Amino acid sequence: MAETIRVRQTTRSRLGRRGIRCRPAAGAATANLRVNGVNGVNGTAYRWRLRRRPTYFQVLSWTPCTYAVEHADSPGTTLLVTTNQPHPSNWFGREAKPVLPSDVAEAIGRALHKGWTPTDSGSPFHLDRSVGFVPSP
Repeated sequence: MAETIRVRQTTRSRLGRRGIRCRPAAGAATANLRVNGVNGVNGTAYRWRLRRRPTYFQVLSWTPCTYAVEHADSPGTTLLVTTNQPHPSNWFGREAKPVLPSDVAEAIGRALHKGWTPTDSGSPFHLDRSVGFVPSP
C-alpha cells in the first residue's frame, strides 16, 4: 500500500538549519512524493543535517557523504545515514548527487523498518547505503 506524504523544510533544528516535515498531503502546492509501505513517517516531523564542511576523508573522496536525522519534537537516538555519493565539496570535482528531502524520507522509512526508534535515547543508529561507492585512489 502506498501513501502520499508532503515534505516541508523547517528552519529550527538542533542539528542545523534544515529539516524535514512529513505529513499526509492535503492537495497543497508543495511537492508530493510517494513512499511505499512506510509506517511512522506519517504526521511525524524530523530534522536532518548535512555537514557543510566535509571531513578530510570526504574531501579526498575516500569516504562517502553522510547526514544525520533526528525526531523534531522529542530527539532521542540520532540516525546516521551513509550515502553512496561523494560529498559535494570534494576537492577532485567528482560528480555528487545532492541529498534531497525525498532521499531523507526514504532513509527514515528504511531505518524505521530496520528498528530505529527516534524518540528513545541511546547510541546513534547507523544506516549504511554506501553500496556502489568507489573511493578515490
